[in-house]
Formats: sequence, C-alpha cells, structure tokens
Amino acid sequence: MRFTAITSIAIVSFGLFCYPKLSTPANAAIMEFPTTTSLEASPNPGITGTLITLTGTVVAVGTDVVPVGTISFFDGTSDLGDIRMDDGVAVLTTTSLRVGTNSITADYSGGIIGGGDEPGFLFNASTSSPIDVVVVEGITSTPPAATPLPAGLPLFATGLGALGLLGWRRRRKAGASLLGAA
Repeated sequence: MRFTAITSIAIVSFGLFCYPKLSTPANAAIMEFPTTTSLEASPNPGITGTLITLTGTVVAVGTDVVPVGTISFFDGTSDLGDIRMDDGVAVLTTTSLRVGTNSITADYSGGIIGGGDEPGFLFNASTSSPIDVVVVEGITSTPPAATPLPAGLPLFATGLGALGLLGWRRRRKAGASLLGAA
C-alpha cells in the first residue's frame, strides 16, 4: 500500500466561463493498491456457434475493498469487448472465437474510489495470464452434398442385402426356413 497526496479540482462558474479551482485538502490522501486479475472460460472447449462465457475477476492486494472499473477482454491482440465490473467481476459472452486455440487475456485498466475531502483508494491496472480457449467445429444440420459417380462405372451391391440375408430374414418370419418351406 502506498499513500499519495492528491489535488482536488472544482469547477467554478462565472456566467458563460468555467475555471478550475485547485485545492489540496489536508486529509486528501489516496491509498494505492496493486491488483491481480484472473480469467476463466466456460465451456472450454467450446463449439462454434455456441456461447462461451469469459469471466474476469480483479482482487486488490492488501485490502478488502473491492476494485471498480472496466475489464477489456482480448483474443491475442483482437479486442473482444470492454465490460464494467460488478463487485470486482466482469462477464463477457461471445460466439466470435475462431475454430482452434484462442489465447485469451483480461486487462483491468485500474480504478479509483473516493478522494477529494475523503480518503480514496487507487487500484493499479493488471492483466491476467493468458488462457487457451479451444473451439471445435460444430455439427452442421445439412449433410455435405454427395459426389456423383462418373458415368460408365459398374455398381456393386454391398452389405447384408448383397448376400440375400435380409430377404431370408423376411421369408423366415413368414414361416420359411433356410432349407425350404416349413
């Protein structure tokens, strides 16, 4: 924890013009805290087209005060979105991750609570370790088109139907046996 003196800025208005008024209250101190940012993904692995939830959590080191601010989620260098934290947690749901392994990070930009005439808390920026989020190709509802056979190729019957066993089973149920009528 580090204490930092701050200068408050008030805006004083005189008609159409606004001027900053600088003051430094005697008790205006900011307590500065480092933070750690963690990241989870669910489900992992995911399937294309389904929602993947990224959860970033920020904890201040050395205090029970919950940090405020925004977490930005990245896939490599691509920005997936910025989410304002609620109780130190930001949740992003996405379907935009590409098939394969995606290296995801959560970047907390820092934040401040209080200040002015009251003591405040400054939370330093931090970035999570990257996690690998794997996305696999989903099953499509349309089967791939069949490839037609070139003209002139002979066709061969395969499987149980080619051996005549399916026909035998049908006759057997009708009262026939393998050697003839029963």
